Amino acid sequence: MNGFDEQTRGIVNRDSTDKRVRSFKLCTYRRKLLAMLRKPISFLLTALISAGAFHISQAASSKKTFTQIREEFTQATLFRFGESFSKARALPVKPKITQRHPASEWQVEEQSRSIERVDGFADAEREGAIERGMRFVYRTARSPANFADYGSDYVWWFAAISNTVRDERLRQMARDMAIACARRWLLTHRALPKDADADTIIDFVSGLDAIESLGLRDDQLKEEIRRAALRFTARDFLSFDPKGEPPPADVPDECEYDGANDNPRGAKFCHVCKRRLAMRTRYDVWYDALVTTHMGDHYGITLGAHYADVLRWLPALAPYRAKGRGTDVEFIDAVYSITHLVYTLNDFWTYRLDTQLLPQEHEFLKASLPKALAARDADMIGEIMDSLKSFGLDDSDPLINKGTLFLLAHQNRDGSWGDVHNNDVYERYHATETAINGLCEYTLRDERLSFPEVEPMLKRWARESTSLRN
Repeated sequence: MNGFDEQTRGIVNRDSTDKRVRSFKLCTYRRKLLAMLRKPISFLLTALISAGAFHISQAASSKKTFTQIREEFTQATLFRFGESFSKARALPVKPKITQRHPASEWQVEEQSRSIERVDGFADAEREGAIERGMRFVYRTARSPANFADYGSDYVWWFAAISNTVRDERLRQMARDMAIACARRWLLTHRALPKDADADTIIDFVSGLDAIESLGLRDDQLKEEIRRAALRFTARDFLSFDPKGEPPPADVPDECEYDGANDNPRGAKFCHVCKRRLAMRTRYDVWYDALVTTHMGDHYGITLGAHYADVLRWLPALAPYRAKGRGTDVEFIDAVYSITHLVYTLNDFWTYRLDTQLLPQEHEFLKASLPKALAARDADMIGEIMDSLKSFGLDDSDPLINKGTLFLLAHQNRDGSWGDVHNNDVYERYHATETAINGLCEYTLRDERLSFPEVEPMLKRWARESTSLRN
């Protein structure tokens, strides 16, 4: 009997132990699973959820008092868990980069608001927007097809919110949702498949790291995964070996015609449809490896290399320049590489960061926010905002104030942010998550790094970059 069977009595439904263990690959977020586009049932469920077929109109519910909403939530069929959570270690997330549309082409159903500035009155407005967004994300998680593809992602995000946001009511709401998602995820991840590949191992590590942050452990399964991980190389996990080479520019993106994501490095044509392949940017390859090794090192299983092995290539990506439009892929990947540098260094909204350690990165994020606002990209806006908040900025800063006003004024009636007609459920809920992250106020701890041993390296780079500018 494994560790979870002992620790999750009353959490995991034992009647489900005879179900087949399903293996879902954790594709990186530029190469997301195309399962929804391939499964008509999944596609239909997503469309119905987006259309609100299964739920009461959010426009109507937004008129209710917070007390009424809280009472409704209390009566909801969420799993209740009395114990307090241990510190959530949020798992790495990075968005799937898709075609960005000019502001005039975005299809949104924004709630009508006119907010001129953020001050005391906006606290309730902010909390209400966050709550509506969290409910939207949870509704997407209730779809079996969505949860099959993104279950571990849902678990880590709700758990992380429950342990980092300042508002106690929102923390409790996220905690209940995290436990409900963890319960479901455990049902299909009791054992590692014998033929598990590198992506399957990453999926298990991501989910189990989130589950462990909730106070549950399975040391036997963890050791099984550790042994399995030894069969694979850094290239299998990260697409390159950071111990001996910088982030490469010859890693194919998934084929835009057939979705194939197993084309070998250096391939110029898809092995399935024979059409020309686009290459991933160096930024994308680097921060994908950064978040993967961060997750592995936190969980205690090496996934091809260590976090410091990947971080050492940060100077190779500089200087960062906010050139071109906010829809340029190179610019987008540069922004997300820096936001995920911040996330992995401060353990995802846990610690405050010293701007003197990352002077170039701090300035680049500040220069990038106006471009994200011009592109009306809620996903990017949210990531830049919560990254800047990690450096100590708040609504008193004009940039953060503008971002907050934008997000409060552009939330869709169903609680989401972004294009309401987008049939990709991941893009819908991830944009909503990052918008929420941008609006949240966090209980940031003292200045600290998730991996203190990398501080001397960061200080050296900061001195070098400052001397070059002077």
